[in-house]
This record gives sequence, C-alpha cells and structure tokens, in this order.
Amino acid sequence: MNCQTYLSVLQDSLGTDQETAERATRAVASVLGERIGADEARVFAGHLPPEVAAWLHTAGGARSFDAEEFVRRVAEREGTNPDTAERHIIAVLGAISQALPEREYDHLLARLSKDYAPLLPKAAVAPTMSTRAFVSRVAQRSRIDDASSMRVAEAVLQTLAERITAGEVRDLTARLPVLLHGALKRGAAQADSAARKMPPDELLRRIERRAGVGPDQAREYIRAVLATVREATREEFFDVTVQLPAEYRDLIAVGPAHR
Repeated sequence: MNCQTYLSVLQDSLGTDQETAERATRAVASVLGERIGADEARVFAGHLPPEVAAWLHTAGGARSFDAEEFVRRVAEREGTNPDTAERHIIAVLGAISQALPEREYDHLLARLSKDYAPLLPKAAVAPTMSTRAFVSRVAQRSRIDDASSMRVAEAVLQTLAERITAGEVRDLTARLPVLLHGALKRGAAQADSAARKMPPDELLRRIERRAGVGPDQAREYIRAVLATVREATREEFFDVTVQLPAEYRDLIAVGPAHR
C-alpha cells in the first residue's frame, strides 16, 4: 500500500480531508512507536508507506502506558479533544491494519494490553461503542445533557467497580470506551473486602454522593448507565450482573435494549 492509498482509506473512514488524515496519522503513529519501542517499530515500519513509517520512528524501548494515556497523548499531539482523538486512533489503526501483513498485525496486537481492545479495528475485536455514543445514550435515557451524562456514567461505573471482582472490571475495561476506563480503575483501586460485599442501599448512597443527586435520580441513572453498558458489552454485562445477589435485582433492572 502506498501513502496515497493509505490516506484515501483513512479519509474515507474519517470522512475528512487529507490534511486531517495526515495529522491524525502523525499523532497516532508517534505515540504507537513509543508504546511498542524502537525495535518493534522498525519491524512494522518495513511494511508501511515510507511517510507513515517515518512517523512511527522512535528511540528507546517500549513504554508500558495504558490505553487511556495513549488517547491523552494523541489528543495532545494532534491538538484536539480526547473524544476526537479516540475516534482518530481507531481509524488510523484500522488503516494500518490494512497495510500490514496478517502475521505482523497479529504481532502488533500481542504487544498491546487488553484495555486497548476498544481502540482496535472492529475486524480484530467485538464491536464497542464510542464515548460519544455511550454518553449520548445515557443522556437520552436520563433526560440530561452530555456533560452531566459523563459525570453520571463515571459515578455509576466507579461505584460498580468497587462492588464487582477485579476480573469483571478488566472485562468491562476491554469493552467500554477508553475515556470511561479511569472511573473503573478508580473504583477497582478503592475496592476492599467490605466494598465487595456492599448491599444495594450502600451502592446507591455512594452514587448519590458522587453524582450529587437524590435517591430517585440515582436509581434512574443507575438503570440508564447499565442499560447502555449492556448495549456496549453484551456478554460482559450478563457476567457482571449475574454475580450480584438477588437483592440487587430491583436496583439494576433495565428495560429493553435500545433499538
């Protein structure tokens, strides 16, 4: 694949102009190079258009930062917001996946931790929902604006992560948008044996406090967030909720999936 073909693939994916496609590729490739290290970058560079390979160049060994930090670095270098950076990362990695031979692409995937799954091309992993779509659906269900919706989603996910097992948190992290990973990680870091056993009324109180709302609103927000988690994660939603005691059923009951 030459550079023009690569950029055409990316422009079609993003629905944007060549300048934006080049800027997104430069930011994503440079951060990817840092993540995998100089030796690995040289292996992959040999299969990419020379212009793209130059942006992948880095010095030193691999740096073990997570997907959330990957998005932050790309947003900073591209001069955009994290939501846009997340969308650009998915598109750029998709275009790169088409340029690399299958064996090399599988090797690249093996270099990345499980929490990178939501950033990978959909052909490589089960489909996931973008941050923008997730927040919009929670907002629609809760009848609030997007800024409030993000705060609500983080409050619910952080508290849920305190209650469920570390393995279930990892599974959710692999399927939910990267910009929600921070809330899950905070909850997992704060979890202890008492939190793992918290009854539903305590979970509700924590969400009330974090979201700054009363119990009726908190109940509505829990159901809105969990209904959206179900759409985004499918099997993982079942795995999480089936582990909760029967007394949680009324609190976590969600309606039919969004159509």
